[in-house]
Amino acid sequence: MNVVVIGAGIAGLAAARTLRRAGVSVVVVEARRRVGGRIWTDNALGAPVDLGASWVHGFVPENPIVPVVEALGVDVCSFLPGRIVLRGAGGNIITEVSGWVLALFELLADRAERLIQENSDDVPVSAYVDELFEDMPIPPAIGHKLRLWTKSVFANYMAAEMDEVSLKYFDDDEEFLGEHCLFTHGGALLVERLAVGLDVRLGYVVQAVEYGPAGVRVIGERDTIYADCAIVTLPLGVLKAGAVHFDPPLPPEKRAAVERLGMGSLEKVVLRFPRQWWPDEMVLAIMSTDEAPVFPSFINLARCVDAPLLMGFLGGQRAREWTARSDGAIVERALQELRHVFGHTRVPEPTGITITRWDHDPFARGAYSFIPVGAAGEDFETLATPVVGRLFFAGEATIRRYYGTIHGAYASGLRAAGEVLTSAVGTPVVSSQ
Repeated sequence: MNVVVIGAGIAGLAAARTLRRAGVSVVVVEARRRVGGRIWTDNALGAPVDLGASWVHGFVPENPIVPVVEALGVDVCSFLPGRIVLRGAGGNIITEVSGWVLALFELLADRAERLIQENSDDVPVSAYVDELFEDMPIPPAIGHKLRLWTKSVFANYMAAEMDEVSLKYFDDDEEFLGEHCLFTHGGALLVERLAVGLDVRLGYVVQAVEYGPAGVRVIGERDTIYADCAIVTLPLGVLKAGAVHFDPPLPPEKRAAVERLGMGSLEKVVLRFPRQWWPDEMVLAIMSTDEAPVFPSFINLARCVDAPLLMGFLGGQRAREWTARSDGAIVERALQELRHVFGHTRVPEPTGITITRWDHDPFARGAYSFIPVGAAGEDFETLATPVVGRLFFAGEATIRRYYGTIHGAYASGLRAAGEVLTSAVGTPVVSSQ
């Protein structure tokens, strides 16, 4: 049996390792000149910085990626923000925010459950968020600022705006209850070790996938690979753009699911400074004016790497607008907001910057998936459904319970490999390492 895996992200590598251990001949093709896909560690600032996926959400044994991380000797840094305080102009503390945000998310989850129970029409999160804020005992003096800040942070969390995201399916996924961790030396170490021993062909840009009773043909720019079946791990953004031609076309229900689901926008702005001038807190939450902040929060990477680095985020509409501008304009705005809070004399010029533009990356076309109004959690399952026993699908947008996560992508690869093996020999193979 011969299998071709399209994409050397963590989903594709998980699938390929599982197949190879089962004695299947497998080739992985990857458009980039590196493995990892949206896991990408950059060292340009003198320390490992993950410009794509960064977190292991819920570092507990039940999380399918945790045993793999441990078995491969990949170090992680505990991300325990503790008390997060929102600072305004002059560094004044406006309020502690983590409790308010958690309370809002719980209220949104309750309202989502009510919509499902009442079989009501879906609405965006924004339809009720102001009303829910009114239900919380927030002091009037801070209410306006807290709402603006929370809406900006929501876009960072969901990679989409409140008026884009489905309320009905807001709480459709599942979480592992454990601490969140960052990769100490970068997530690239994980994917590089997963790729050891695999036949991975880098720089192979897939143009078309043909499939039928005789098998599949994966057509690249320079050559064609023939196989019994293929596992497709193309990101949702690439599928939405129609960048790879399928012949025959994918089934109508799968194409409809691709169309309905959303590909979120989330970009990172990493600043290296001559020294650490900021408080030794994991998260810096700032609200420099009475307008919605462009950069509502920064992660203190100095807690995990030996370098004075801050990482800011641009989510949703802010990501789409600001990454169309120059690096200089983006950095100027970040410094403006930081200096308005911490002082012009305290915040020096950065000695290095790195800015992502995943939306403009032809092999990603976005950050990760979300459920917009008009879509449903079942769309992830539809996207994952095999086609005529020849095409199988994996990736973070094909796993309903854990979409948008590293562990979800990894688990989807295991599932797809199991489907291939079941289809071939009737005996599923499941591996956690």
